[in-house]
Order: sequence, then structure tokens, then C-alpha cells
Amino acid sequence: KGKVALTNQRVYLHKGFIVLEDFFNNQQIKPIGWEFQKNGGTVSVYTANNRNTDRYSMQMNTSQGAIKATKKINSESGHLIFETSILQQKRRDAVTISVNNGNNSVMSVTADGTSFKYATDGNYTSFYDYMENMWYVVR
Repeated sequence: KGKVALTNQRVYLHKGFIVLEDFFNNQQIKPIGWEFQKNGGTVSVYTANNRNTDRYSMQMNTSQGAIKATKKINSESGHLIFETSILQQKRRDAVTISVNNGNNSVMSVTADGTSFKYATDGNYTSFYDYMENMWYVVR
């Protein structure tokens, strides 16, 4: 599967994705197949302040409570790359991104408001300083 997006400034080519989430309207339509467990937090689609083809983003506001977002995909073999972008405008409790095989964690990265950490056998190792209000790509 693939997708091409053309603008007057750039050409974007996305190919080989199992999941490629983007938003072309702000009609509060959540991505298909995602499950959200909200303990006081809110989930919405908002207009991002950029001129790229993906003008809208998912916002998970945890100021009033935690949110867990889950996307299940079919098993894949071979070389697999996971990539996501996150932005924490203010320092809050940890944001954790995990890739699991069933109940077993394959990869886990946490931003705890001070640094980014990865988990190995339940132990976390800091690898990058965290700054608020900056986009980070976790790959």
C-alpha cells in the first residue's frame, strides 16, 4: 500500500506502511481501529499550525487524568520499523510508547518530563534530555 500527497512546495511519498495515520479534516473523526481508555483525560482532533499536508493532529489531553491508546495490528515478519511523533506542551506525568507482542513488551520508550528512557528487562536507561513544547520523533 502507498500514498502520495502533492503540495505546491513538496512531494510526500509514503509506501510500505502497515499503519499510516493522518488527518485531513477536523471533524473529530478518530483513527479507525484505535481504542482509547480514558481516566479523566480527553481525546480530540485539532488544527495544527503548519502548512504540510497533515494539517490536523490527535490531541490526548492528560491534564485531568490518564489516557491509554491502543492499536492492534496483525503479526508481521521481517524488518519492521515503528515511528511516531509526540509533543508535550507542558511537563506532565510520563508518556510511554510501547510496541507489544501480545502481553510481552518488545520496545518501550518513556518521556518523564526530564529525559527520554528506554526499557530493558524492566530497567529504564536515560538516553536523551527532554524539553517541553518540542516535537519528537520516536523511531
